[in-house]
Amino acid sequence: SPPPKSAKQRSQSERQSIPSNDLQYIFAMDQQQPFNPAGTGGTGGTIVTASDVTSLALSSLKSFSKRHKVISTSYLYGLTTLLLLALLGGGSKLTLDQRRNYNEIMNTIDLQAEYSAASSYNAAYANYYHSKGWISCDAHCQHYKKISERRKAEWDAIKAEGGVG
Repeated sequence: SPPPKSAKQRSQSERQSIPSNDLQYIFAMDQQQPFNPAGTGGTGGTIVTASDVTSLALSSLKSFSKRHKVISTSYLYGLTTLLLLALLGGGSKLTLDQRRNYNEIMNTIDLQAEYSAASSYNAAYANYYHSKGWISCDAHCQHYKKISERRKAEWDAIKAEGGVG
């Protein structure tokens, strides 16, 4: 039987069957150094500063905008539009007369009556809709149609009372 191999001989024969990236890891372990998977060498990583990140971002943005002019222009147009809407679209305060006029209009509307009229119309319309056939409307359907039209007229009258369109 062959003589036992030393640790150095074993590690050399094992290295021949291991992929190169794994060999770098094993070498780093042999040398008691931290492993750098990027293979850039050195014992530690490089320190990345804020200016490095900023310059990388700007150069990436510049190259992207050169390659994709329509996308970049559309993005800037949309961003500008949103900014203008946010700055100018806030509206203005109501004057005292405008607020008083609004409150007078709102006080004339009976919201509970309008809600109940709308609810009864929707229920009547649902009954009519479910009773009609594909093509024709029989006597049963006509009955529900008349009720639905009557409820619609009541709701419209209440809306007209309150001055709501």
